[in-house]
Amino acid sequence: MTTEQTALLEDLRSTLRSALRDAAPGTPDPEPWKRLVSEVGVGALLVPEQQGGLGLGAHEVIAVAEEIGAAAVETPFMTHCVEATTLLNAAPVTTHRDALLKAVVDGTQRLAVVRTADALTVAITGDSVTVSGAAPAVVDSPSATTLLVAVRIGGTDAILLVDTSKAGVSVSERSALDASRSLGSVTFDTAPAIIVMQGPSATQALDTAGTWAQLALAADQLGVARRSLSETVDYVKIRTQFGAPIGSFQAVKHRCAEVLLEIELAAALIDQAARACDSANDALAAVSTAAIQSNTAALLATDSAIHLHGGIGFTWEHTAHCYYRRARANVDLLATTDELRNTVAGSVGV
Repeated sequence: MTTEQTALLEDLRSTLRSALRDAAPGTPDPEPWKRLVSEVGVGALLVPEQQGGLGLGAHEVIAVAEEIGAAAVETPFMTHCVEATTLLNAAPVTTHRDALLKAVVDGTQRLAVVRTADALTVAITGDSVTVSGAAPAVVDSPSATTLLVAVRIGGTDAILLVDTSKAGVSVSERSALDASRSLGSVTFDTAPAIIVMQGPSATQALDTAGTWAQLALAADQLGVARRSLSETVDYVKIRTQFGAPIGSFQAVKHRCAEVLLEIELAAALIDQAARACDSANDALAAVSTAAIQSNTAALLATDSAIHLHGGIGFTWEHTAHCYYRRARANVDLLATTDELRNTVAGSVGV
């Protein structure tokens, strides 16, 4: 990246931190998202300039996702701003599609993606399209106004647009390990739908959107890891035992150093994955590798934070458990570790 690009990213991060400064970690507070939309304009991040967006790329996605992870707040950034927007960007240009992208920019629409194609059935009668079935766990669906639904039509992939306010659509909020992550079960009962795209183009769009979402999730994990380590280091500098700060003890220093090594490796791999996404090459293997390492870093950092904070680290009053729960829930949110490893192995013919 150029010096100018680096400076712009730092300005973006500074603005994000300011918008998230008063957010309480691990809570479903809607205010942080409102500030991110109104003050930062995160909805416009990946929307093309022709539709009123910013037309930015993967490094900006990483910056936003990392700061959101560091704050551990509930936002639909990964699904709404990254995954769903990427799907819409790949769709054929229509008045309806452009209007929806503009609504994404100004925050009047909230999008979520349903990926349980095998559990859904589609009926087409003339110009009428309906979808039926259930999706038991859809991220950010409780607050979504529009769902982009992956289905199979005639043996090929397709993407449907479903308005959650229409008859035949039911969304029930579910409890989750991570209190800062919105999760819902979606039921379709002959719900009216619009076919956005179908065939190989839909398959490619779903793959690309999934890769970008996984990149955003990896960056979220990196933010969780960095914040956990930062707060832990601050604590071990002031917590004394045997007349000295516990941070001066070799075992504590080694533990913090191990966490830092995992974090820096994750950051390097995420940067590499972002370059692959921006180059429009097959980025799946690079993103999967980054996701595996960011999960490792987040789990180690949050676990270490609880242990090195001692007795207070195990209490509900401290925020350590918020980051641990977010890190643990993120690990299997989009793909399991085995699935990520199989993707990386397959990319090298193993």
